[in-house]
Amino acid sequence: MTRSSRASGAFTLIELLVVISIIALLIGILLPALGAARETARTAACLSNLRQVSIGTYAYATDSRSFVAPPSEDNTRKIGPQGFAGVYWWNRLDELDYVQATEGFDSGFMCPAGLKEVANTSLGGPKNWFDPPLSQTDEHGARYVAEFDIRNTQRQANNYGYNAYDGGFGDFNWGGKNIRSYFPAAIIPVSGRNHQASLDAVKDQTTLLLAFDGLMFFRADSNRLNRRHAGGSVMNASYVDGHASSVVAGAMPTDDDPSFPGYTAPKLANEGNDWDFRVIVKNPF
Repeated sequence: MTRSSRASGAFTLIELLVVISIIALLIGILLPALGAARETARTAACLSNLRQVSIGTYAYATDSRSFVAPPSEDNTRKIGPQGFAGVYWWNRLDELDYVQATEGFDSGFMCPAGLKEVANTSLGGPKNWFDPPLSQTDEHGARYVAEFDIRNTQRQANNYGYNAYDGGFGDFNWGGKNIRSYFPAAIIPVSGRNHQASLDAVKDQTTLLLAFDGLMFFRADSNRLNRRHAGGSVMNASYVDGHASSVVAGAMPTDDDPSFPGYTAPKLANEGNDWDFRVIVKNPF
């Protein structure tokens, strides 16, 4: 083989640079599309989880005289390793086989867009679940809570919120009325006892929030609603009737609203139809 024939079979520097440029261009075109496809898959998986939570909750209520799983209970199991007694709503739904909860991140109560970081300082997290997020895009609102199941055999992870002012901590008094400590968060006259609303008492099940991207419980704090999808512009949610949907920022109450702080009833009850959902209802009993 002559020198000229060997040279004719080799790439020149310019040709190599052209190939590299084309590859770089293709990567630049494909990466955003792959990122968008990944986010679409996460959103779809999250909506599927939330839909299953709503369906499981509805099935639970059907078998429980129309009452949903309480946000928290204090006397359903023995004191756990951390000294706590009680079980939360996702533990109850798992125990009775309505929705599966696991110790890992493949739980039906784990949003794939959430952080794999626990909201419990005793387990190494930077904050506890009862510490309020600072905004609807605060990463603390995307952390998960892990609590032992009823049998005290495993911690079950959850990074969805529940539309309730949690039981076990009393009622939140609001101008002579209470936001009750069970689902749904409701404004009713002070009666000296906690109430659990039945689904039969909910007039519009299509707009009352049940579970959502957020931290543990609603607790009359709109910053516990977490926009963790689409670059922080969307929250996924499920409703009492069983459907789930994505909610954009403009369709959510925020603490930047002129009516906050103070959590005025018309805003959170959505009496002016300002939002896509309701988180507080009045006198459901």
